[in-house]
Amino acid sequence: MGTNFYTRRVIPSENDKVVGGYIDSADMEIVVESDVSEFDSIDQYVSEGNEIHLGKRSAGWKFLWNPNVYRMNDSWEFTYPLTKQGITDFLKQEGMVITDDYGKTYEPDEFLAMAFNWCVDGLDAKEYHTNPKYEAGTYYPDNPKTMEKWRSLGFNPEYYNFYSDGLVFSTSVNFC
Repeated sequence: MGTNFYTRRVIPSENDKVVGGYIDSADMEIVVESDVSEFDSIDQYVSEGNEIHLGKRSAGWKFLWNPNVYRMNDSWEFTYPLTKQGITDFLKQEGMVITDDYGKTYEPDEFLAMAFNWCVDGLDAKEYHTNPKYEAGTYYPDNPKTMEKWRSLGFNPEYYNFYSDGLVFSTSVNFC
């Protein structure tokens, strides 16, 4: 069993900004004297896009990153560069909220420190499938055309994953 991590960009609604401004300025009289219904959306956010699956951690395994590549015919577009800096820059954008399967929220630095250092000596798919001590089931290779596309982009996929900048990425975006 493992834990999945997600992010999405959220922005406060205009009412939340107004209420936050009143509270930050400590001018509580304005809030008290105002029509409360005007502020009933406090802590409600407008989502900008869908939730993005960042990856998964499991005991004994290296953190497995989701490459978040969107495939349109032969053109592939990435949500973020598949590097530590690319992921860091992406997650430190204003309004990014990181959560796990259990609803816990993480600050970007907290999440990145955990993910970049999670079980660095742990397993990856190749180790799992090639080391006899794990008695892994049969390995069914990924689609050769997909693997060739990963290679043409400069990656070396093996056994469902590949390395980039010391991080392990899945060759699929559909895993949890």
